[in-house]
Amino acid sequence: LEQGPAATGFSRVTLANGFDNFFKQFTLENFNALVTQELGHARRLDEIVSNAAEEKLSRGALARGPEFLAHVASGNLPNPTLMSIALGVLTRSAQFVKCASGASFVPRLFAHSLYDAEPKLGACLEIAEWRGGRADIEKTLFEEADCVTVTGSDETLAATRHHVPARARFLGYGHRLSFGYVTSEALTSFQAKKTAARAATDIVAWNQLGCLSQHVIYVEHGGAADAGDGGRKGKAQRDGGKDQLSQIGERIDEQRREGAHGGDDAEPDREHEDDQQADDEIGRRLAEHGEDTDQQVGGPLIAGGSENAGRDAGAQRDHHRQQRQLEGERETVEDHGEHRLAVGNGNAKLAMEE
Repeated sequence: LEQGPAATGFSRVTLANGFDNFFKQFTLENFNALVTQELGHARRLDEIVSNAAEEKLSRGALARGPEFLAHVASGNLPNPTLMSIALGVLTRSAQFVKCASGASFVPRLFAHSLYDAEPKLGACLEIAEWRGGRADIEKTLFEEADCVTVTGSDETLAATRHHVPARARFLGYGHRLSFGYVTSEALTSFQAKKTAARAATDIVAWNQLGCLSQHVIYVEHGGAADAGDGGRKGKAQRDGGKDQLSQIGERIDEQRREGAHGGDDAEPDREHEDDQQADDEIGRRLAEHGEDTDQQVGGPLIAGGSENAGRDAGAQRDHHRQQRQLEGERETVEDHGEHRLAVGNGNAKLAMEE
């Protein structure tokens, strides 16, 4: 946290909250559940075992991960890279992680922490960084790898896949865009504030740069918070929508202030000031939307009147933050929060909330 803001472009508070939310999911129970979901048994990678259904058929199986796993990591967020490493450890694979330029700080710290905890595991992990397009280095790496994972833009995936030998398995995680949907059941008087707080947290987390970051939130009318009767129902729904909009906006402002003033060691307010112009524009669109009394079920809450307004507002915010983070010739590749174990044909997803 001391050196992280300068190395990553994220404030100390953003890093602390992001890592706390990420690593609290690293529990024995969660990893056992993931392996069981993927492979049918928690010890499938260790020995020949049978689950309940297989025992009835007198069958058993052992799963083996790739001996050498190569990762081409994105540069926007640290979490997807850390998740790739963790899943590689689960599959008992030696790993080589190619980081985007200027994005190896957090993965290196994680690798050193792993080595401190278990030197033999840490010795099977190598972290490196170079600018993309170094065909001479990447050709050697891909030829040796049994499996190659790539997190980045769709163009990066297509270009990399072309250089991966046919014998090696290729796992690509490309560009994604997320939105939120709030059902009427979540708008009861008891749940409305909690829903608004959670929505604000999802928007603010990692400066809205993740593939799971919401850029538009659609709200379904009809919850108890909108309840009315007779001719008052429509007005109650509209007023309820404005109240929820106001709650989310207030929570976003609160969390941004916490990020900008997160203690003596927090990143200076320069970051908050740099974003103010973009945030003012989004705030204006929020206010305009609050006056739109004709919005129907599924109407965008964090957006302007047009169907593309939410995407445009999110794009403006992304542009301001990406310009700051991608200084120093950082590669502009997308992150992705979903990863799969590189074993057999298993495709179970582990979507880590960013």
